[in-house]
Amino acid sequence: MLEAFQRQAVSYLPGFVFSFNIADLKRRNTHLGHQTGDRDIAELERLLGELACADVLVARVCGQRWLMISRHNARERVQRVLDRYRRIDGISTGWSVAAAIPTGERRMDLQLVHAEIRRAIRCIYADVRTPDDLAAAIARIDANDHDLPVNQPIFLRDIPALPRTRWRCVSRAPAANPGCPFCAGQDFAWEDGDGSLYSGDGRCRGCGAGISITQVDEVAA
Repeated sequence: MLEAFQRQAVSYLPGFVFSFNIADLKRRNTHLGHQTGDRDIAELERLLGELACADVLVARVCGQRWLMISRHNARERVQRVLDRYRRIDGISTGWSVAAAIPTGERRMDLQLVHAEIRRAIRCIYADVRTPDDLAAAIARIDANDHDLPVNQPIFLRDIPALPRTRWRCVSRAPAANPGCPFCAGQDFAWEDGDGSLYSGDGRCRGCGAGISITQVDEVAA
């Protein structure tokens, strides 16, 4: 898909190449589920499609990256798309722990915090004049597409002077990690898990209790 984009983009040169990437999408999927992530992708695809015209080519070139080539600097139009796409929802997020010992006694613990879950785009752009410029810019964009401000187009040449700050889609999480409700231990022998942020079934190495930890996310209505 990238090679096809580069072939088509030649007819738009000289111009400007823009890259779009949904920031922290994996974590967002972890909290909200892949169906929400699929809707996020579909909505961005629709908004970027509205930018396409005789002077603008837009294409999805990999799982969560889109490239756009424009004969003119489309920064203002791009900013409007970023503003329309951004979203903030309230969420209660954290974990629950269920534990049991051989006598049959069961205990549970729950830790939730109120937080914001945000949707945002990282966008980098560069001016390009030749096919070699375009290929070099795309490679540099790919190498630098991390820990940058979101919801604004970042000029590729300005990146070396920018501070790198890690951005997370969720504003906060419980301060404490899950512990055993019987002995408060946090050393577990894991037997199974589904890959969630807080997830696992196993046994507490401290007291032997069977442990089941579940991630909890409740989006505000």
